[in-house]
Amino acid sequence: MASKSREWGTCARPHSALQPTACLLCEDSRAIMVHFQLPSWRLVDIEKALCFLRCRGNPEHFVAIKRDVTIDGLRAVAALGVVFAHLVSYRLAEAAFPGIGLLQRLAEPLAQTSVQIFFVISGYIITTLLLKEEADRGRFSIPAFYVRRFCRIIPPLVLFYAALLAGDRLNLIRLDGASLASAATFTCNMGFVDCQWWVAHTWSLSVEEQFYVFWPALLLLTVRRADVLAVCIALALVLYVIMPFAWHSNYISFSCIGLGALWALSPKMRAMLGRCTNGTLWVAAIFTVVAGPLLLPAKLMQAAIPLLVLYIVFATRELAWPRKMLALPPIQWIGAGSYSLYLWQQVFLAKPDLYVNGPFPRWFLPIVVLASVMIVERPFIKLGRKLSARLLDRNTAKPNAEADPGALPAP
Repeated sequence: MASKSREWGTCARPHSALQPTACLLCEDSRAIMVHFQLPSWRLVDIEKALCFLRCRGNPEHFVAIKRDVTIDGLRAVAALGVVFAHLVSYRLAEAAFPGIGLLQRLAEPLAQTSVQIFFVISGYIITTLLLKEEADRGRFSIPAFYVRRFCRIIPPLVLFYAALLAGDRLNLIRLDGASLASAATFTCNMGFVDCQWWVAHTWSLSVEEQFYVFWPALLLLTVRRADVLAVCIALALVLYVIMPFAWHSNYISFSCIGLGALWALSPKMRAMLGRCTNGTLWVAAIFTVVAGPLLLPAKLMQAAIPLLVLYIVFATRELAWPRKMLALPPIQWIGAGSYSLYLWQQVFLAKPDLYVNGPFPRWFLPIVVLASVMIVERPFIKLGRKLSARLLDRNTAKPNAEADPGALPAP
């Protein structure tokens, strides 16, 4: 039996259709290097390759993910996009250097687009992990999923809310109780309350948690999953087109998460995106996302955003040089802390007149983010995995000790 070091092994199951130069040790799900000689597969690093049990020689039954470097890099890009947009729009609003006007016009929709990147990634990763657990154990556990989700999302959020309450008590900011209540109940996207700046960004968390209330059950109970999801996405986009314009549209946001999930579900979609993937189209898609809000009608641009963002995320994972850029250590560090960065940037990048005694020093932001990641995020993610594993062990006769369904938490 091979150890977890970089050893090569032979797979006990037939893989003639894959023609591997080396294969995973399927029976104990060891993560070792594997290279499938197929156009859509590449050499996968030892720390990111996991083989489905029950592979049956079918490449669609493999999930080559444990910690996806490119996904973490894209998380960093999305978080930095929000930081840049808020910095330029609110903290450099009075700046007077050449090009600041154009920069601010480009930055205004950038925060929204960056969040849509988070949505696509979230739908893809969550669905991929649920499918992996299902293939590994016969079905996935909804309680185990919610345990992991709770431990991933809630503890850093509670710390953030506690800091806001302390800031209000110390007369550093003014915190509206109705806004905090709406944020804490994940309804800031519903329009019941005009959520105050300090918690306004939790609209994106509201969208995700509302989606994941229904998605695992739908995934578990639906037979033709990809078809049902595709119809729901199409319906959401049609509703967006016929409804009055809203910049933060739930229809667009749910479509982005849904497209990420469909990417994980549908081999046909992956094949279609793969055929369209090239550097020229990738650059054109990025240009359209960045400059489109200035050149195209707002509603048309927003309706196209889910498909454009899906293509950009997919193509980034397929093209070599973007992957290399995103694999740089500083980008990976930011990606690993992107959730805390997204939460806390709101406190440090508000308009100056929102602070009672002046803005907080921006240099303190990375210190707070690092503390949140190391003291809260990582310990609770580990706790979520342990609790989830206990639930899975309770419901599975032969649990897979190496399975790590929480290794890629959602943003």
